[in-house]
Amino acid sequence: MLCTSELPVWAQIVLDSTPGESRMENFKEERELCTCLVLLAHGSRDSRWRYPFEQIYLKMRRELGDGVKLAYMEFVKPTLFEVADECIRERLTKLRILPLFMAAGAHLATDVPDQVQQLLERYPMLEVEILPPIGEDPRMFLLMQEIIRDRAA
Repeated sequence: MLCTSELPVWAQIVLDSTPGESRMENFKEERELCTCLVLLAHGSRDSRWRYPFEQIYLKMRRELGDGVKLAYMEFVKPTLFEVADECIRERLTKLRILPLFMAAGAHLATDVPDQVQQLLERYPMLEVEILPPIGEDPRMFLLMQEIIRDRAA
């Protein structure tokens, strides 16, 4: 198992930072409305690839509670379908899917919407929202610029 210092720099920053009170309050309000934030990672056959995502998930679950889950699009479990099954059992009927991808591409244009359509066919009571990928958040762009500047020095 890797230790924290072996994580990529971006993962260390995410794990070391604590969200502001307003974000925590907003999430708790949504949770009361039966909402689950699903962190969706791509998936890889290489088990080392999963570690940073699992660490981010565990940290966020400790901070935000049971309304945060981790799913993988392919190659590993739990899948989006397995997470949706779990959410239904827990009466979490609104899923907000946050792709832990750098940018929108073919997976977010076709594969994830196809999986969501299948979920809605299986569970018509679900409300599902696919959020923009985390890499398109302007804060991520700023963080990447800062890391690049540091490495160029």
